[in-house]
Amino acid sequence: MDQRSDDGRELIDFSGAWGAASLGYGHPAIVASVSRAVADPAGASVLSSANASATALAERLLELFKADHAQKVWLGPAGSDANECALRVARQASGRQGVIAFRGAYHGGTSGLMSISGHSVQEASQKAAGLIQLGYPDTYRPELGDAWAILGELEARLKKAGPETVAACFIEPIQSDGGLIVPPPGFLAGLAKICARHSILTICDGVKVGLGRTGLLHCFEHKDFRPDILVLGKGLGGGLPLRR
Repeated sequence: MDQRSDDGRELIDFSGAWGAASLGYGHPAIVASVSRAVADPAGASVLSSANASATALAERLLELFKADHAQKVWLGPAGSDANECALRVARQASGRQGVIAFRGAYHGGTSGLMSISGHSVQEASQKAAGLIQLGYPDTYRPELGDAWAILGELEARLKKAGPETVAACFIEPIQSDGGLIVPPPGFLAGLAKICARHSILTICDGVKVGLGRTGLLHCFEHKDFRPDILVLGKGLGGGLPLRR
């Protein structure tokens, strides 16, 4: 379906509604699926009880994120909420509070996520105690941080803070709001190895850059590493709420 402005100009959306409409606008298959859902609504949302469609979705997500150990899926109302849940899970599972995150990163608008995010619009937010915030390596702007120097800085800051105090590392495989920055090969794999050595969980924020937007289903698949926790959103519902 054509997208047009009020004065009739044809619009091209290069952002896919910032990831929410990554399946396009008005595709017949999406229209048919939405129509079926509206004609047969679930008795309650997944926030209050399970239902067949939500269970099928959870099983499909597990199939697409294969692992040789038990996994769980949590379905929530928004990407911010999903990242917040991942943060709480990591802290509870590890008994630690510290977080590793990156300057320029935006992980959500809840108070917990604003306390670890490094985007400029959240500079005034009170930051979490024990936050280790690093530069994100940019091949085109190396003055902002060399990848291997950043990993060296992380090692030094972990030694100073005590790695046993850090619960998780939040990673955007491509930094989205921070400038669509693609890290150099080997950086995220090296980061994940450091985290694994210290039993720090890696949380991949794929809300905006996941679900096929980069040519592979999961953006992290380009980077030769696998996160402990994967967060998805926006395009998962094709721009519509997942209420079933």
